[in-house]
Amino acid sequence: MGATGASGVAGPAGPTGATGATGATGPRGPRGLRGQRGPRGPFGATGATGATGATGATGAVGPAGPNYLLGGSGADPLSALTGNAVFTGIDSQSTTESNQWHVLPVAMTFHHFYCTGPLSSDGSSMTFTIDITTFTGSTSTTRHAALSCVIPAGQVSGVGTGHVTFSAGQAVDVLVSGGSVSEPTTAGGVSWGLAG
Repeated sequence: MGATGASGVAGPAGPTGATGATGATGPRGPRGLRGQRGPRGPFGATGATGATGATGATGAVGPAGPNYLLGGSGADPLSALTGNAVFTGIDSQSTTESNQWHVLPVAMTFHHFYCTGPLSSDGSSMTFTIDITTFTGSTSTTRHAALSCVIPAGQVSGVGTGHVTFSAGQAVDVLVSGGSVSEPTTAGGVSWGLAG
């Protein structure tokens, strides 16, 4: 047999064959690293105001406050009383009643009237009378209340029981009478108290 001849020149490329079928999905890759936190977003708009809640139950009524009224002649002792009228207010005295008026802003009712004063040197008693003044326009009218307090002879205190009512806007003062005509001005002051 003779020797193999030289290879011939390559022929032109043939046409591209059809695309093969897609291969199966490969396994899931590992999870990537967490990304950085993004910037804070803007605040949202304020929501609408909610409806008003129901009114709570009314609380229990508190205890009644003290019901009393105090007064007296103040730091200066009373002068001799026999034949004289000395009017006392909250903490002062005068022979002019209007100087001792104290207007009450609320209605008040009392049933006990307590009084104290100096011991009379001649055995005289001392009487405390409640005066109530009502104002109408440009006039004022004063009357004695039925409740009074008497310091009996030989004693330094007394108590009266009964009933007295003041309306709001009326004025109160206490007339002190009796005692010794010769009682010195250093005998001492008087005081009084009204209680419910």
